Amino acid sequence: MQWQVAQLSADAIAELVQQLAGAMHGLALPLGQPFKTQTCIAELLNNAVEHGGGAGQPCELRLRVRPESVVVALRSPGFAAMPTLTAARAVCADQEDGRGLWIVQQWVDELRQGASDELMCIWHLS
Repeated sequence: MQWQVAQLSADAIAELVQQLAGAMHGLALPLGQPFKTQTCIAELLNNAVEHGGGAGQPCELRLRVRPESVVVALRSPGFAAMPTLTAARAVCADQEDGRGLWIVQQWVDELRQGASDELMCIWHLS
């Protein structure tokens, strides 16, 4: 499954996550997996908009569900401005900045940054 957004914004992210939720509904996934997937995608895209200059830029999302994994590939120019996106960082409970990426790092089994503007999130189901 694939989606494209012409201009990334908070509203476009909300719509994209809603479409992703609809597409994942009814798939044979472990309990909580759709929520984790949608939350991580929203956090990564919001980060690209707020901190990477991705606002108004195009975005592409590809979802592949296999018996052993869920793979989401995201492409946005906003990711290129964040070279340390996959680096782990401790976040205090009362700290706002960085909490979304910390959640992503906790919930995603693999977070890969391929081309400078592409991220791949992988969840192992088996």
